[in-house]
Amino acid sequence: MATPTNRVSVSLANDLKPDRSASRRRSRSGGPEHLRHTLSLPLGIIAIVGGLVLGAMALPHIFAAIAVLQAQPTVERYISGEQGLFAADIESAAERLEFALDLAPDADTALLLADLRLWQARRATDAKTNIAFARKSVDAAKIAVRHAPAHPVAWSILADATDVLMPGDPAVAAPLARALEVAPYDPRRRNVRVELAMRHWPALPPRAQQAAGPLIVAMARNNVEALARLAKQNLGGLAAVRGSLAGDAELARRFDAAYVALPN
Repeated sequence: MATPTNRVSVSLANDLKPDRSASRRRSRSGGPEHLRHTLSLPLGIIAIVGGLVLGAMALPHIFAAIAVLQAQPTVERYISGEQGLFAADIESAAERLEFALDLAPDADTALLLADLRLWQARRATDAKTNIAFARKSVDAAKIAVRHAPAHPVAWSILADATDVLMPGDPAVAAPLARALEVAPYDPRRRNVRVELAMRHWPALPPRAQQAAGPLIVAMARNNVEALARLAKQNLGGLAAVRGSLAGDAELARRFDAAYVALPN
C-alpha cells in the first residue's frame, strides 16, 4: 500500500513526464510552428514574384529616362536658341525622345519631341518632308495635351503644328482657343499665340477672342512695332489688336502710330 509520501512522489513524477499524447495531437493538428513553416515557402515565392513584377514595370521608365538623357545635350542647345544646329543632331535627339515616349508616355517628353519635329518641318526643303515632320509634331503634341490638358505650351504647339500642317485650316481654331483660354497671362509662346490668333481671328469663338486680349496687350507693351507688323501681315490682326487695346488709349495710340509707319 502506497504511503502519502509515495503517492506525492508518483504524482510529481507523472507531472514531469512529457505528455506524449499531447505532442502527438499537436503533430497531427500541425500547430503554429507547422503553420509557420508551411506558409513561409509560398510567401517567399510571392515576394520574389512581386519584386520581379515591380522590376519589370520600372524597366520601361528606366530606359525612357536614359533615352531622354541621351537627347538632352541637343535639346538644351535648342532651348537656348543656339544657331547653327545640325539637322542630324536634331533628328538623333528626336529619335531618342520618340523611343522614350513609346516606352513611357509623358507630357514633357512629348512637348520636347513636338517642338523638335516642328523645327524640322519649318526647315524642310520640300513639301512632302514638311508635311511628314509637321504630322509627327501634331502627333506628339496630342500626346502632351492628353497627359497635361491644362498646359498652355502643349496646346500652343499643337495649334502651331496644325497650322504648319494645314495652313489656314479651321482645324487650328480648336487647339488655339484652348491655348488662349487655359492661361491667358502665361508669357510662354505668347507671340506664337498672338500671331495665330490674328491669323484665325474670325474662326475663334468670342471667349477665345476675349482670352487673347491680355496677350495682345502684353505684346503691345513689350514690343508695339512687332505687334504692328503682325497685324499688318494677317487679315484679322488689325481688328484683333484694336479690340484688345480699346481700354488703353495711350497704348492704342502708340500702336496706330507704329502701324501707319509700316510700309504698304
